[in-house]
Amino acid sequence: MTARYAVREPRQERTRVAWQRILDAGVAVLEDEGAGGFTIDAICARASVVPRAVYDRVDTKEALFYAVYEHGMQRVQHTEGHLEAIAHQDVPPAARIHATVQALAQAFVDNERFLRAVVLVSSQDPEIERRGVQYVARLSARFAAALHPARPAMRHSDPDAAIRWIFGDLFAALTLRTAYGPTFFGPAHTDGQHLEHLCALARAFLL
Repeated sequence: MTARYAVREPRQERTRVAWQRILDAGVAVLEDEGAGGFTIDAICARASVVPRAVYDRVDTKEALFYAVYEHGMQRVQHTEGHLEAIAHQDVPPAARIHATVQALAQAFVDNERFLRAVVLVSSQDPEIERRGVQYVARLSARFAAALHPARPAMRHSDPDAAIRWIFGDLFAALTLRTAYGPTFFGPAHTDGQHLEHLCALARAFLL
């Protein structure tokens, strides 16, 4: 991370609370207004702080955007914790696949508005794209760990490669649905219907 993106972490409780409000407000602005509405004034108004509170922590709006991105992604990664729990469950392969795909899809549903904003801006921002690649790699590893116990039932010469392939397909479908809406691929399906389609795809491919 270059110096211009650095955050000067607050040391006092009062300033820590204010910085947390700023980060929360930044996520809310992204969710409601998208990247186009991400301004210092909008965030300060939501957080009930003066601009000086922002510039005490970062030097530019760009640096604030990346700090808010990391804050939002921490929330996303928290919802992905279900994948780690699945890795330790003793369930049949088909049920394991269903639970893993469901956990992946739910992370998108729970964070839909935030993820839509960052996905749409990633094609225009190399730094967000770079960080996104790292995030996807971590998510892929979690997904693979959750499915690892089902490998003996997979009819593939290379089960690990098969898991990587199906993760890529599922991640692409969920990302496009999140960014462009449920009608991107044709007539709209509910989240539940979409989940069942994805689970059927994964089961058919892996088993």
